[in-house]
Amino acid sequence: MLKYKGRSYFSLLFILLAVLATGCIDATPNKVNSQYFNIQSQISEDINKMLELGTRIEKLAKIDEKYDSISYQPDSLQWETELELFKKASINLPQYQDIYEVQELPDSSSNLKWVYFKDTTNISKVPEMSLYYLPNSDKIVEVVIEYREESVGFLTERTLKLSYDQYKSERVLKNWEIDGVQKIPGMDEVSFHIKSKVIFN
Repeated sequence: MLKYKGRSYFSLLFILLAVLATGCIDATPNKVNSQYFNIQSQISEDINKMLELGTRIEKLAKIDEKYDSISYQPDSLQWETELELFKKASINLPQYQDIYEVQELPDSSSNLKWVYFKDTTNISKVPEMSLYYLPNSDKIVEVVIEYREESVGFLTERTLKLSYDQYKSERVLKNWEIDGVQKIPGMDEVSFHIKSKVIFN
């Protein structure tokens, strides 16, 4: 495993992972609808907190059986790049209005409050989203998103996860994960995993 500390560049493995993880970038800004959870606003708030606190990232990546890791302190643009896919996985858009069934369910594995969004039309890139909160609270613990992109010649499916915890007096992002697989006809599937941990000074 290769490890780079305090460097401003990424290995070839990380460059390839960035392509697999983020997919095609839509340059058209999305208008926001206020009906559902606003992941774009949440990520912007997270980035501002990370910059204010001067945090670092420890990042582990895997493509099939190849591993790599890196540790660095992102600037504002790098933070946006790191969390770009989560912003893309928004359900709070006008074209998705009224397509999600929303349920508040008991979480059988914990005492957390679980809010579950399910696309009832199969038109969204986000078929499912789960939000977990502390009981009797609006303090978020975890966001889990199923994200799917399909185009001519390939299919990419990802599970995205954001985890939060208390740091001093604030609720902050503590780590995030991207698990995915890319399928191209006539070629072997490519599986990938990225786990990033926030390091507080």
